[in-house]
Amino acid sequence: EIYRFNMKSNDFGYYRGKPFLEPDIIAQVQEDTKMADLFHAEFEQLLQDQSDLREIMFRREPGGARASDKSLPLPVNFERLIWNAQSEFQINKSNPTDLHPRVAIEKVQ
Repeated sequence: EIYRFNMKSNDFGYYRGKPFLEPDIIAQVQEDTKMADLFHAEFEQLLQDQSDLREIMFRREPGGARASDKSLPLPVNFERLIWNAQSEFQINKSNPTDLHPRVAIEKVQ
């Protein structure tokens, strides 16, 4: 399953009906025409990173036959990865954040 933001959607900035971004951040992102390009480039980079990691991990296997199998899970602890990012950016999950997506993307690049 692929998860991708649709900035033009009425529910952009919301998760299960609850905002995770402050309203002014949502408006800024939706009005900034360059944000769509930034999101697209970051999404493509994540796909490439995923492919590279899969190639590296499964190259160790004799013949590397499974490296192209996109259904195989990657050995990444995503819960810890998300927790670390939330800690670094001081995200309080019970309140909408004022962290602009542009800042987050630039920090992880």
